Amino acid sequence: MPARTERYRFVLPFEIEDVNGVPQTLLSGYADVTRGGGMKFERVVFLGPGGKSRTELHLKKGHVKKLEQFGITARVDPPTQT
Repeated sequence: MPARTERYRFVLPFEIEDVNGVPQTLLSGYADVTRGGGMKFERVVFLGPGGKSRTELHLKKGHVKKLEQFGITARVDPPTQT
């Protein structure tokens, strides 16, 4: 199964442990979350101005979905290109 990328909006800064057990601060703003494709973690890439990468984190599987349940993140549709 190929990896798929979804766009999320992180509403609040939040501290969470990454796959190595190191506390990391999740930034607020937009991020692309990639999961699946044989990866053992979720890859979170926070986007800066112009869609450039600001920060990349690796979180345990299911953490982004759990944050979505608590209202810290929200899934958004990617912008359509015309």
